[in-house]
Formats: sequence, structure tokens, C-alpha cells
Amino acid sequence: MLVTNVEGRILLALRAGPMDYLALVERFNFQSYVAVKKLIDKGMVKRFAEGEYCLTPLGREHCPTRRAEERARHG
Repeated sequence: MLVTNVEGRILLALRAGPMDYLALVERFNFQSYVAVKKLIDKGMVKRFAEGEYCLTPLGREHCPTRRAEERARHG
């Protein structure tokens, strides 16, 4: 399953632990809204009633490594 660059960065951030929506917006601007919705639709991110987002097992499985992220960025 493919993830976009923004989606991959969100997965990396959530790998460290749950984040609320405001923290995602502060870190990724408003592009996070669409990306998080897509990740939820793909089953990679779950939203809790308290408003926190976290990785699902599928999201953890598809989470890119930092090294792969840097290689993609720098060629």
C-alpha cells in the first residue's frame, strides 16, 4: 500500500506515540487534515474519542524508516 510523503511523515510522528489534532496541525500545517483522513480510510491510523490519533498495527507495518525517508528526500 502506497503512502504519500506527508502521510509517511505523519506515520513517523505517530510511531513515537499518540498525537492530538492540534499537534498534527502545528507540525504538518493544514495538509495534515486530508492526509490523516486518508490514513484513517486506509486503516493505518485510528482516532480515539478523546481526539488523539495513533497508529494501528497496519500503520506501524507501513511506517517508513527515517533512513528511507532521508534517501527519498536526497536521492
